Amino acid sequence: NNQIILEADNFITEQQPNNEGHFRLFSGRTMLQKPILVINHQCDMTYYECQKDIYRQFIIYIPYSYYNSGRIGLKVFHIGRLGLSIKYPNERNEPLTDITT
Repeated sequence: NNQIILEADNFITEQQPNNEGHFRLFSGRTMLQKPILVINHQCDMTYYECQKDIYRQFIIYIPYSYYNSGRIGLKVFHIGRLGLSIKYPNERNEPLTDITT
């Protein structure tokens, strides 16, 4: 059972995609136990779910070969195009929690 651990100590950065759907993440953290990308979205959600701030959430594991402890990554990890209308493995529906406050 894979659980998404959302704790302030593990949080690196948050980014919204631009109009073309592109985004870049930079860290500067010296060590990560398990580099992951958490995707939160409301595509194909009901009006009721959107009003209750329920989000679909899934994770993408980033291979360690793309992670380094420096401020700038050594190579780019392309996740490609993601179809958000399909259900991803271990996807969850739940309220979005702000872990940065």
